[in-house]
Amino acid sequence: MKPRWWKRLWLRYLFYCKQHRIIAGTITLWVLWVILQIGWQLLPIVLEFLVDFVVSLFAAL
Repeated sequence: MKPRWWKRLWLRYLFYCKQHRIIAGTITLWVLWVILQIGWQLLPIVLEFLVDFVVSLFAAL
């Protein structure tokens, strides 16, 4: 079975981490920061959707 592209990418990244720890650590922290910022921006939208959903559920009762 052919490995998936993300598995190959992950293995390549792990090999790169072994060779260049500081650069790979910096890239990892930067990617985590970007994901955190995106999640922080989406949080009010998700919460508003969930609150509307719960209110509609209780209104249906």
